Amino acid sequence: MWSFIKPMRVFANDCRDTSDKRNRIVHDPWYVDESGRTARHRSMPRGDLTYGIKDHDRQEILDTIEAIKKLADRAEGLRSEIFAQLDA
Repeated sequence: MWSFIKPMRVFANDCRDTSDKRNRIVHDPWYVDESGRTARHRSMPRGDLTYGIKDHDRQEILDTIEAIKKLADRAEGLRSEIFAQLDA
């Protein structure tokens, strides 16, 4: 059996948290009030039963973007490993 199966499973598990954060950033409704304050509506928070409109944390968004970039680099490495094994 190919040795990339286990690393793929580990990678898929490692993507879950970042994927959830990305989905909340992209799919939750966002609001700006008269003062320019930005907030989002949390309607389906996993593990955090705080619902409703909450101030957003800009750093969390920047951290999520950075995590996505790192995962993309890992995905490219896995892709290269897979193709190398398939070509062998």
